Amino acid sequence: MIYHRLADYYDQLMDFDYEAFLAVWQSLTDFEGQDIFEYGCGTGNMTARLLPLVRSIDAADASPDMLMLARQKIQSPKLRFFLVDEDFSIAKTYDKICLFVDVVNYLPPSQFKHLLERWEHNLHPGGEILFDVSSEDKLSRVLGDQIYRYDIPEGEIYWINDYDETTKRLDFSLVIYLEQADETFLREEEYHTQYVYTADDIERLAKNYDITARLTPERDYYSLRKKK
Repeated sequence: MIYHRLADYYDQLMDFDYEAFLAVWQSLTDFEGQDIFEYGCGTGNMTARLLPLVRSIDAADASPDMLMLARQKIQSPKLRFFLVDEDFSIAKTYDKICLFVDVVNYLPPSQFKHLLERWEHNLHPGGEILFDVSSEDKLSRVLGDQIYRYDIPEGEIYWINDYDETTKRLDFSLVIYLEQADETFLREEEYHTQYVYTADDIERLAKNYDITARLTPERDYYSLRKKK
């Protein structure tokens, strides 16, 4: 998942209650004084909310456009940003590795499995991997084959969904129309895919971890701790 031109409008499109989301995680685990690696930090919405709680955050994303916005939004001696690709490796160890707000849904299962295998060696004793996923019901029924339209000052954006029941994946395009000085519109488009992850999928992919889960109708929350 790499947002390019649409990165400028990401925060406008995300109708998401980050405060409530953080409260759920705080009911499940403790962030106080910990060293955090955040993968898929995006424009830094969760990074900013975690920062007052933790000792340090290394925040990474594959989109240079998203990272640029995050750097503009947040600055702190406790925080470092990194641009990464899918083959990146971590040199440090952390108390928590976090993938928040659907990051895992954007990862093909083979890539997620590979990351879990790598990250076994990047957790402090007792450390955990935290992530959430949009549920199968949300991807298939709520988003499904829906089309959403958003007005922006410069024009409009269309979010067009196409869910495949056989492959359990949601392909979607984000189409932006930007009004030009001559009253014509410039059209730009990005394509993305989200994958369904059920509780059985997580159990299969995270065999080397003890799994704690909180499952809700639209969002599932997971904590993975390396087995002793």
